Amino acid sequence: MASSVLDHKTASDDEIAAYRSNPNHTSLSEICYDNHVVKLSEEAVVKFGIGVKEEEAKSLKRAYELVGHDIVRVPFVYRFFIRAKQGYIVMEYMQGRVIKPVEEHGLIERIADILAYLTTIRGSIPGPLGGGVSSGILWSEHSEEPLLHSVEEMESWFNRRLRKADAKLRFRESALVMCHLDKAPRNSLLLEDGAICLLDWASAGFYPRVFEECAIRITRGLRDYFDEDAIKLRDLTEKEEVQTWGTKTKILPLIDENYLVETNELAESIVRPTLSHDSSSPMLERQGQDGAKILTAL
Repeated sequence: MASSVLDHKTASDDEIAAYRSNPNHTSLSEICYDNHVVKLSEEAVVKFGIGVKEEEAKSLKRAYELVGHDIVRVPFVYRFFIRAKQGYIVMEYMQGRVIKPVEEHGLIERIADILAYLTTIRGSIPGPLGGGVSSGILWSEHSEEPLLHSVEEMESWFNRRLRKADAKLRFRESALVMCHLDKAPRNSLLLEDGAICLLDWASAGFYPRVFEECAIRITRGLRDYFDEDAIKLRDLTEKEEVQTWGTKTKILPLIDENYLVETNELAESIVRPTLSHDSSSPMLERQGQDGAKILTAL
Protein backbone atom coordinates (compact mmCIF):
# COMPACT_ATOMS: atom_id res chain seq x y z
CA MET A 1 0.00 0.00 0.00
CA ALA A 2 1.35 3.40 -0.95
CA SER A 3 2.39 5.78 1.78
CA SER A 4 0.05 8.68 2.48
CA VAL A 5 1.22 12.29 2.57
CA LEU A 6 0.32 15.31 4.67
CA ASP A 7 0.84 18.91 3.56
CA HIS A 8 2.68 20.61 6.42
CA LYS A 9 1.73 24.05 5.10
CA THR A 10 -2.02 23.52 5.53
CA ALA A 11 -2.21 20.80 8.21
CA SER A 12 -3.01 21.86 11.76
CA ASP A 13 -0.85 20.92 14.73
CA ASP A 14 -3.46 18.37 15.78
CA GLU A 15 -3.51 16.81 12.32
CA ILE A 16 0.28 16.48 12.31
CA ALA A 17 0.27 14.95 15.79
CA ALA A 18 -2.42 12.47 14.74
CA TYR A 19 -0.52 11.51 11.58
CA ARG A 20 1.91 9.44 13.63
CA SER A 21 -0.88 6.89 14.07
CA ASN A 22 -1.54 6.63 10.33
CA PRO A 23 -0.74 3.00 9.42
CA ASN A 24 0.58 4.11 6.03
CA HIS A 25 3.11 6.65 7.27
CA THR A 26 6.80 6.31 6.45
CA SER A 27 9.03 6.10 9.52
CA LEU A 28 12.59 7.41 9.10
CA SER A 29 13.86 6.46 12.57
CA GLU A 30 14.67 3.19 14.28
CA ILE A 31 12.18 1.83 16.79
CA CYS A 32 14.83 1.58 19.53
CA TYR A 33 14.99 5.35 20.01
CA ASP A 34 12.66 7.39 22.23
CA ASN A 35 12.26 10.14 19.65
CA HIS A 36 10.87 9.35 16.22
CA VAL A 37 10.91 10.88 12.74
CA VAL A 38 8.01 10.42 10.32
CA LYS A 39 7.95 11.60 6.72
CA LEU A 40 5.00 13.87 5.96
CA SER A 41 5.74 14.50 2.29
CA GLU A 42 8.63 15.06 -0.12
CA GLU A 43 9.03 18.47 1.51
CA ALA A 44 8.74 17.83 5.24
CA VAL A 45 9.22 15.43 8.14
CA VAL A 46 8.16 15.63 11.77
CA LYS A 47 10.38 14.66 14.69
CA PHE A 48 8.48 13.97 17.89
CA GLY A 49 8.89 12.51 21.34
CA ILE A 50 9.01 13.36 25.01
CA GLY A 51 12.67 14.31 24.59
CA VAL A 52 12.03 16.72 21.70
CA LYS A 53 12.28 20.21 23.17
CA GLU A 54 11.89 23.75 21.95
CA GLU A 55 15.62 24.32 22.51
CA GLU A 56 16.35 21.82 19.73
CA ALA A 57 14.05 23.62 17.30
CA LYS A 58 15.63 26.97 18.18
CA SER A 59 19.15 25.57 17.85
CA LEU A 60 18.28 24.09 14.46
CA LYS A 61 16.90 27.43 13.31
CA ARG A 62 20.00 29.24 14.53
CA ALA A 63 22.33 26.73 12.90
CA TYR A 64 20.45 27.18 9.61
CA GLU A 65 21.04 30.94 9.87
CA LEU A 66 24.70 30.76 10.83
CA VAL A 67 26.31 28.03 8.74
CA GLY A 68 27.47 28.29 5.16
CA HIS A 69 25.17 26.02 3.17
CA ASP A 70 27.91 25.42 0.65
CA ILE A 71 29.87 23.74 3.47
CA VAL A 72 27.17 21.88 5.40
CA ARG A 73 23.43 21.56 4.99
CA VAL A 74 20.95 21.93 7.84
CA PRO A 75 17.18 21.29 7.66
CA PHE A 76 14.90 24.33 7.70
CA VAL A 77 12.44 24.41 10.62
CA TYR A 78 8.81 25.07 9.71
CA ARG A 79 7.31 24.98 13.21
CA PHE A 80 7.45 23.58 16.73
CA PHE A 81 4.57 22.65 19.00
CA ILE A 82 3.72 20.45 21.98
CA ARG A 83 0.92 17.90 22.24
CA ALA A 84 0.34 15.50 25.14
CA LYS A 85 3.70 16.46 26.69
CA GLN A 86 5.57 15.51 23.52
CA GLY A 87 7.45 17.99 21.38
CA TYR A 88 7.02 18.12 17.59
CA ILE A 89 9.48 19.73 15.16
CA VAL A 90 8.24 20.02 11.59
CA MET A 91 11.27 20.48 9.37
CA GLU A 92 12.59 20.17 5.83
CA TYR A 93 12.92 16.65 4.43
CA MET A 94 16.51 16.00 3.39
CA GLN A 95 16.78 13.32 0.71
CA GLY A 96 19.92 11.24 1.11
CA ARG A 97 21.54 8.24 2.74
CA VAL A 98 23.02 7.83 6.19
CA ILE A 99 26.81 7.89 6.23
CA LYS A 100 27.93 4.58 7.70
CA PRO A 101 30.59 4.23 10.42
CA VAL A 102 32.93 2.64 7.87
CA GLU A 103 32.91 4.82 4.78
CA GLU A 104 35.34 5.91 2.14
CA HIS A 105 38.08 8.08 3.60
CA GLY A 106 37.00 11.15 1.64
CA LEU A 107 33.57 11.29 3.30
CA ILE A 108 35.00 10.94 6.79
CA GLU A 109 37.49 13.70 6.03
CA ARG A 110 34.65 15.95 4.90
CA ILE A 111 32.83 15.43 8.20
CA ALA A 112 36.02 16.31 10.06
CA ASP A 113 36.27 19.44 7.89
CA ILE A 114 32.70 20.37 8.83
CA LEU A 115 33.39 19.98 12.54
CA ALA A 116 36.46 22.18 12.15
CA TYR A 117 34.39 24.75 10.28
CA LEU A 118 31.71 24.85 12.99
CA THR A 119 34.34 25.79 15.56
CA THR A 120 35.05 28.99 13.62
CA ILE A 121 31.55 30.25 14.50
CA ARG A 122 31.71 32.02 17.86
CA GLY A 123 29.18 32.71 20.59
CA SER A 124 29.25 34.89 23.70
CA ILE A 125 27.13 32.87 26.16
CA PRO A 126 27.44 29.11 26.78
CA GLY A 127 24.41 26.98 26.05
CA PRO A 128 22.16 25.95 23.14
CA LEU A 129 22.54 27.93 19.92
CA GLY A 130 19.09 29.47 20.31
CA GLY A 131 19.20 29.82 24.10
CA GLY A 132 17.68 27.73 26.88
CA VAL A 133 18.93 24.83 29.00
CA SER A 134 21.88 22.66 27.98
CA SER A 135 21.24 18.97 27.35
CA GLY A 136 22.97 15.91 25.97
CA ILE A 137 25.59 13.39 26.96
CA LEU A 138 27.95 15.89 28.59
CA TRP A 139 25.18 17.07 30.86
CA SER A 140 23.68 13.60 31.43
CA GLU A 141 20.12 13.14 30.27
CA HIS A 142 19.08 12.03 33.75
CA SER A 143 20.36 14.98 35.77
CA GLU A 144 19.50 18.62 36.23
CA GLU A 145 19.98 20.46 32.95
CA PRO A 146 21.49 23.90 33.46
CA LEU A 147 20.45 27.30 32.18
CA LEU A 148 23.82 29.00 31.80
CA HIS A 149 24.58 32.70 31.62
CA SER A 150 28.38 32.66 31.69
CA VAL A 151 31.46 30.46 31.44
CA GLU A 152 31.86 30.88 35.20
CA GLU A 153 28.41 29.34 35.75
CA MET A 154 29.32 26.47 33.43
CA GLU A 155 32.52 25.81 35.37
CA SER A 156 30.63 25.85 38.65
CA TRP A 157 27.96 23.48 37.33
CA PHE A 158 30.54 20.83 36.47
CA ASN A 159 32.73 21.35 39.50
CA ARG A 160 29.80 20.99 41.93
CA ARG A 161 29.17 17.54 40.51
CA LEU A 162 32.68 16.14 40.58
CA ARG A 163 33.25 13.20 42.88
CA LYS A 164 36.53 14.71 44.05
CA ALA A 165 35.41 18.06 45.33
CA ASP A 166 38.96 19.41 45.38
CA ALA A 167 39.58 18.85 41.66
CA LYS A 168 38.50 21.70 39.42
CA LEU A 169 37.82 22.00 35.71
CA ARG A 170 38.63 25.37 34.18
CA PHE A 171 37.24 26.79 30.93
CA ARG A 172 37.45 30.54 31.50
CA GLU A 173 40.19 31.07 28.93
CA SER A 174 38.42 29.00 26.25
CA ALA A 175 36.51 30.58 23.37
CA LEU A 176 32.87 29.56 22.97
CA VAL A 177 32.36 27.99 19.54
CA MET A 178 29.60 26.09 17.77
CA CYS A 179 29.65 22.42 18.80
CA HIS A 180 27.29 19.74 17.48
CA LEU A 181 28.01 17.20 20.27
CA ASP A 182 26.21 14.21 18.72
CA LYS A 183 28.24 13.01 15.78
CA ALA A 184 26.63 9.60 15.46
CA PRO A 185 26.64 8.31 11.86
CA ARG A 186 22.82 8.38 11.83
CA ASN A 187 23.05 12.17 12.12
CA SER A 188 25.09 12.60 8.92
CA LEU A 189 23.44 12.34 5.51
CA LEU A 190 25.04 12.27 2.09
CA LEU A 191 22.50 14.12 -0.03
CA GLU A 192 21.69 13.36 -3.65
CA ASP A 193 23.61 16.43 -4.81
CA GLY A 194 26.73 15.29 -2.94
CA ALA A 195 26.38 17.72 -0.02
CA ILE A 196 26.58 16.56 3.60
CA CYS A 197 23.73 17.35 5.97
CA LEU A 198 23.96 17.30 9.78
CA LEU A 199 20.84 16.25 11.68
CA ASP A 200 19.86 16.24 15.38
CA TRP A 201 20.99 19.52 16.87
CA ALA A 202 19.44 18.76 20.28
CA SER A 203 22.81 18.86 22.07
CA ALA A 204 24.36 21.63 19.97
CA GLY A 205 25.47 24.89 21.47
CA PHE A 206 28.24 27.37 22.04
CA TYR A 207 30.86 25.70 24.23
CA PRO A 208 34.66 25.33 24.44
CA ARG A 209 35.66 23.30 21.40
CA VAL A 210 37.17 20.62 23.63
CA PHE A 211 33.55 19.67 24.45
CA GLU A 212 33.17 18.39 20.87
CA GLU A 213 36.28 16.22 21.15
CA CYS A 214 35.22 15.08 24.62
CA ALA A 215 31.80 13.96 23.33
CA ILE A 216 33.48 12.12 20.45
CA ARG A 217 35.83 10.27 22.80
CA ILE A 218 33.10 9.36 25.29
CA THR A 219 30.98 7.74 22.56
CA ARG A 220 33.88 6.22 20.62
CA GLY A 221 33.30 2.50 20.15
CA LEU A 222 29.67 2.58 21.27
CA ARG A 223 26.97 1.00 19.17
CA ASP A 224 25.89 3.22 16.28
CA TYR A 225 28.83 5.61 16.64
CA PHE A 226 31.96 6.11 14.59
CA ASP A 227 34.80 3.74 15.46
CA GLU A 228 38.16 4.66 16.94
CA ASP A 229 39.70 7.77 15.37
CA ALA A 230 37.39 8.01 12.36
CA ILE A 231 36.11 11.42 13.46
CA LYS A 232 38.07 13.81 15.64
CA LEU A 233 38.89 17.47 15.88
CA ARG A 234 42.04 18.54 14.15
CA ASP A 235 44.98 20.47 15.53
CA LEU A 236 44.11 20.32 19.21
CA THR A 237 46.62 22.37 21.13
CA GLU A 238 48.49 20.83 24.05
CA LYS A 239 46.24 22.79 26.38
CA GLU A 240 43.08 21.58 24.64
CA GLU A 241 44.28 17.97 24.68
CA VAL A 242 44.72 18.15 28.43
CA GLN A 243 41.37 19.87 28.88
CA THR A 244 39.73 17.11 26.84
CA TRP A 245 41.31 14.38 28.94
CA GLY A 246 40.40 16.12 32.19
CA THR A 247 36.83 16.88 31.12
CA LYS A 248 36.18 13.35 29.90
CA THR A 249 37.53 11.62 33.00
CA LYS A 250 35.59 13.94 35.28
CA ILE A 251 32.32 13.80 33.34
CA LEU A 252 32.15 10.02 32.82
CA PRO A 253 31.17 9.26 36.43
CA LEU A 254 28.34 11.79 36.13
CA ILE A 255 26.70 10.03 33.18
CA ASP A 256 23.89 7.60 33.92
CA GLU A 257 25.19 4.08 33.22
CA ASN A 258 21.94 3.13 31.47
CA TYR A 259 22.56 5.89 28.94
CA LEU A 260 25.91 4.45 27.90
CA VAL A 261 25.07 1.06 26.43
CA GLU A 262 27.73 -1.42 25.37
CA THR A 263 30.50 0.51 27.03
CA ASN A 264 33.32 -1.92 26.36
CA GLU A 265 35.36 0.86 24.80
CA LEU A 266 34.79 3.41 27.53
CA ALA A 267 37.67 2.09 29.59
CA GLU A 268 40.21 2.65 26.83
CA SER A 269 43.27 4.42 28.09
CA ILE A 270 43.73 7.99 27.04
CA VAL A 271 47.43 8.56 27.43
CA ARG A 272 48.15 11.72 29.35
CA PRO A 273 50.26 14.09 27.29
CA THR A 274 53.77 14.72 28.59
CA LEU A 275 53.67 18.30 29.78
CA SER A 276 56.25 20.75 31.01
CA HIS A 277 55.09 22.10 34.33
CA ASP A 278 55.17 25.74 33.36
CA SER A 279 52.52 28.36 34.03
CA SER A 280 51.06 28.00 30.54
CA SER A 281 50.24 24.30 30.94
CA PRO A 282 46.63 23.45 31.86
CA MET A 283 46.33 22.34 35.44
CA LEU A 284 43.86 21.02 37.95
CA GLU A 285 43.51 23.43 40.83
CA ARG A 286 43.56 21.70 44.20
CA GLN A 287 43.35 22.93 47.78
CA GLY A 288 46.33 22.19 50.03
CA GLN A 289 46.06 21.42 53.73
CA ASP A 290 47.21 24.93 54.57
CA GLY A 291 44.53 26.41 52.36
CA ALA A 292 46.94 27.34 49.59
CA LYS A 293 46.01 26.62 45.99
CA ILE A 294 48.07 23.85 44.41
CA LEU A 295 48.29 23.46 40.63
CA THR A 296 48.77 19.91 39.42
CA ALA A 297 49.37 18.96 35.78
CA LEU A 298 46.65 16.76 34.34
